[in-house]
Amino acid sequence: MINRTKMIGVAILAMFAISIVATAAAQAEEGPSITVESKNAGETKRLGAGETRNIVVKAFSSEFILKDETNVYEAKCKTLTAKPAVLLGAAAGTDPTSDEILEFSNCTGKEGTKICTIAEPIKTKPLKNELVESTTGGTLLVLFKPETGKIFAEYTETGCVGTIKVEGEELAQAYFDESGAKGAAVTLSSPKGLKKSWILETEVSPAAKVFKFSNGVRSEVAVKPFEVLGTPATLTGEALLELANGGNWSPLA
Repeated sequence: MINRTKMIGVAILAMFAISIVATAAAQAEEGPSITVESKNAGETKRLGAGETRNIVVKAFSSEFILKDETNVYEAKCKTLTAKPAVLLGAAAGTDPTSDEILEFSNCTGKEGTKICTIAEPIKTKPLKNELVESTTGGTLLVLFKPETGKIFAEYTETGCVGTIKVEGEELAQAYFDESGAKGAAVTLSSPKGLKKSWILETEVSPAAKVFKFSNGVRSEVAVKPFEVLGTPATLTGEALLELANGGNWSPLA
């Protein structure tokens, strides 16, 4: 009778352990990912951990505008490139990232009534960007942030302040590129078709928090305020992203 009771107890514990594993698997969340064309024609694959793709970044909007919320300082740039720019794949359930340095040129600036001559190009610090999800609606976002420290970009100019420091993190929303026109916003439930290019639009009023994914676990994290000269600021504009090899791809699994 005692042995039988022990066996029943072991069986119950085993069933309990299996249920825990099954529940954990059910609760694991996919999150954003990168899909690319495989070497086999007509087939696709996830860009996994340790895999990379070079990307080309260029302006889609006519200009990018950096402006503080007091409307005292403003810089406008018409050209955008990224050197280097590399997509970094990730395992399922973990956010893909990218490494890049953004360069803005054909810039003009002003401080109040003063006209500023900007030393070009304006280069960001090395950025470690991450595909994340909005906390409402499942919208796909890109979180732009310095790889180290808090300075996003730093540049000089004459006729105005002198040295401009941009700090914090920036969010951009992903959109479908419909034959050169900005289509619908990308969500994690959007159709998963491949395209040659995708559009990113920086958010005028960035969210204070986003969802990040790591090892199948979704967590809410704060976004650091975006500032210029220590004042809350915005960066507005649209960029076009393509693979350097010209292949089709998608920011969705």
